[in-house]
Amino acid sequence: MFRFLLHGDRFDTALADRLVGRWILKTEGLSEQFRSSDNAISQYGFRIMLRPEWADFAKSFNEELEVIRENGELEAILANYR
Repeated sequence: MFRFLLHGDRFDTALADRLVGRWILKTEGLSEQFRSSDNAISQYGFRIMLRPEWADFAKSFNEELEVIRENGELEAILANYR
């Protein structure tokens, strides 16, 4: 999706997590051409929708996410993009 938005003919808006959006604008040299909203979508949380046959993956993913959240690794990863 972002590949099209960044390298297509034109785009006027995109919806992304503030952290991800700012990183994309920064790395693509577009920080001066776009701005982010004061209302962060991240306050609502995110959900990943998967087909039913991916239930085992979703369970494993959520378990690992909780592990890295608790041990601080998630915050360290996110800090690299702030």
